[in-house]
Amino acid sequence: MILATKFSTERYGSVKRVYVICNEDKEIAEEFQQWMIDNIGATEVKKIKGADHMAMCSKPAELFHCLLEIANEYD
Repeated sequence: MILATKFSTERYGSVKRVYVICNEDKEIAEEFQQWMIDNIGATEVKKIKGADHMAMCSKPAELFHCLLEIANEYD
């Protein structure tokens, strides 16, 4: 049995969150992506133009560079 852990403001709330918008996503509309950004408290928002729902397939190099930037910035 797995014990559920509650998220706390001091722990989960202290984690920086970066949201990557994929503007050609046919599964999650850009408007809903914006709603998620507004509700998760994103520290930063990045956009991969031309990326669909599977950015690792549609824009792998761009996703790699985006994730590398995020990793370097929040290291």
